[in-house]
Amino acid sequence: MNISFATKNQILNWNNLVIKNPDGGNIFQSYELSEIKSIQGWKIRYLISSSCALTVYEKSYPFLGRFWYVPKGPSFNTVDSLKKFLEDFKCFAKNNNVFFIKIEPEIIDDGNTKKLMAEADLIPCKPVQSNASTVILDTSPNLDKILQNLPQTSRYSINRAKKDGIITKLVEPSDKNFDIMLSMMKETMSGKKSVMRSDDYYKLFWNKFVKNDMGALFFAYDDKTPIAGAF
Repeated sequence: MNISFATKNQILNWNNLVIKNPDGGNIFQSYELSEIKSIQGWKIRYLISSSCALTVYEKSYPFLGRFWYVPKGPSFNTVDSLKKFLEDFKCFAKNNNVFFIKIEPEIIDDGNTKKLMAEADLIPCKPVQSNASTVILDTSPNLDKILQNLPQTSRYSINRAKKDGIITKLVEPSDKNFDIMLSMMKETMSGKKSVMRSDDYYKLFWNKFVKNDMGALFFAYDDKTPIAGAF
């Protein structure tokens, strides 16, 4: 078995290890998010294998054992590579008294993916993350080329916003702007089934990532009124 718990030195270098994963890493596998989740009562397990670094959230249940949750991981690009990893991962988890594992690998659904997942004894369930999928945008070309590569509907929306005088700004990550962002989020979520977390949770999340130069807050303005936000 080639899976083990990470050493202290490996954990100190965790984000660099996550970035080297086959899928390029995911923010939900980052050290910063694991720190936030540990405050919420999760025990964090950092695992290392020959093929990936894996952040696992753990909770214990009397008489049952441990539950492991792997947000946006294991970090593989194909079902075949995931299946090979799971052979060892299942054994490692069982040896650590784990009775149930929930995983969220970001593998492209090409029509055959679900069948292959079923063959690996994986049972599909509803996504718990609000962003169930990830969009990757190459920002290395110039702006005109980036716009040209976007879908037609996206280009239309951007050009229409420009005509309507909408502008977007990078804003200061202050409590005042966080409160504005939360207000817009609550208005957007009003009447929907999804439940928002506490204001303190979001502010902790945003501050943690801003502090480590891993996040930024943007507002879109109509005249001087913020009408949309993105972190």
